[in-house]
Amino acid sequence: WAAEAPISAKTDLISVYQEAAKNNAALAAARAQYMARKEVVPQARAALLPNLSATGTVQDTRTSIDSVETPLGYQASLSQPLFNAAAWFQLKAAESTSQQASLEFSATEQELILQSAQVYFNILRAQDGLATSKAEEAAFKRQLDQSNERFDVGLSDKTDVLESQAGYDTSVANRIIAQQQVDDAFQALTTLTNRE
Repeated sequence: WAAEAPISAKTDLISVYQEAAKNNAALAAARAQYMARKEVVPQARAALLPNLSATGTVQDTRTSIDSVETPLGYQASLSQPLFNAAAWFQLKAAESTSQQASLEFSATEQELILQSAQVYFNILRAQDGLATSKAEEAAFKRQLDQSNERFDVGLSDKTDVLESQAGYDTSVANRIIAQQQVDDAFQALTTLTNRE
């Protein structure tokens, strides 16, 4: 598949990032940590809000056979601290923690964007290198064929044929290396996106 078509025919940089964001474990962990650290703000704010509590009692007391006495009791309590410095400073610390978590999550997202771009452009570069290696191999093959024909006719010596053969062999080796680089680049994409 890597050799069939360039990555741009299958996908683009945005879809690579979207796949990476959907399947990246580091980003998912950073998101979960951000959401957990963001919750400290409402928890700290709760210490500054009014506190309402209510209680009720029902008591059934029998004093004689004909009469039943059922006293009912209700109680409600509302408290609001006028000033709680410890709770106020705890809220400010929680807001700072939440802001720090937001920045750390943003840095993780930006790192993933950078990784996605690097992987994507490495694939394109590797594919261009493979195309160049294939063209070079074809050119050296033509040169080798021409050298063999010239040698058969008697227009050149065996040294020219051997030099052409060496150039062709080198170009074949370069093509194999370029193909491996394409495969490695696609493997990096698979690792990043968790998808072939």
